[in-house]
Amino acid sequence: MTLYLENEEKGNYTYKSAIEGATFGVVFFNINYGLNADGTVKEDVASQAWQEMVSDLRFRQALMYAIDVEETAQTIYNGLPLVNDLYTCDHDIEKANALLDEMGMVDIDDDGFRETPSGKKFSFMIWLEADSSGDKVTVCDLLREFWQELGLNVEPNAVES
Repeated sequence: MTLYLENEEKGNYTYKSAIEGATFGVVFFNINYGLNADGTVKEDVASQAWQEMVSDLRFRQALMYAIDVEETAQTIYNGLPLVNDLYTCDHDIEKANALLDEMGMVDIDDDGFRETPSGKKFSFMIWLEADSSGDKVTVCDLLREFWQELGLNVEPNAVES
């Protein structure tokens, strides 16, 4: 596939991938996790911590900046699909860390993971189907690595569909 990309100009053609637009690398955040039906936050610490973090745009931006989309495309898709320029996923760990620091998200107890600005323990999972293809599992592993570089406690969680 990368051969086609490398020779577009020479061959006077435009490569279009059949998997372009596929959702293998798309991440959706469950912003409703931890909410009651009336929109109030549940009483448990995990729900409160998640809502505290996901409701702050800087948290979501930090996760985006930490992703190395070029490495992901190269590692998993052999250079394909083409990178979407609408998102800044350039593995800018310094920028991502600055956003989390600005929020007040620091490692209070020296366990290597950041707590929420209010001091709550914070962790989250990347959910995927247990029978997912290898590329989805690898994407989840890469996301975990990128986000753990920020001091976030995150793990993939395979569930039966």
